[in-house]
Amino acid sequence: MARIASGQVVVQAQAILPGMSGLSCVPRQCNVGCMSTVAEIKAAISQLTLEERAEVARCLHEWEDDAWDKQMQQDLAAGKLDSLLAKVDEDIGHGKLRDMP
Repeated sequence: MARIASGQVVVQAQAILPGMSGLSCVPRQCNVGCMSTVAEIKAAISQLTLEERAEVARCLHEWEDDAWDKQMQQDLAAGKLDSLLAKVDEDIGHGKLRDMP
C-alpha cells in the first residue's frame, strides 16, 4: 500500500466524488491502496471524522436518489408504468382514493 497524506486522499476523493467538495484536509497520515471490496471501503470510512462520514453519506444518498429518479423516468418513457397509472386513474374515477391517515 502507498503511504500518502490525507490531503491527497481528499483531493483524490473530490475528483472521484464531486459532491464531496466539503471534505476537510485533516493533518494525518493514512495507508491507501486500491479499495475494491466493501470491507476495505468500510474500514476506510471508519477512519473519517464524523463530519467526513456525514459528507460521504450525503453523497451516497444523492447517488441512490439519482439512480432511482433516472430509472423511474426511463420506465415512464418506455410505457412500463402505463397500466399502473391507468389503474390509479380508474380508482380515482370510482372514488376509491382516500386521504392518508
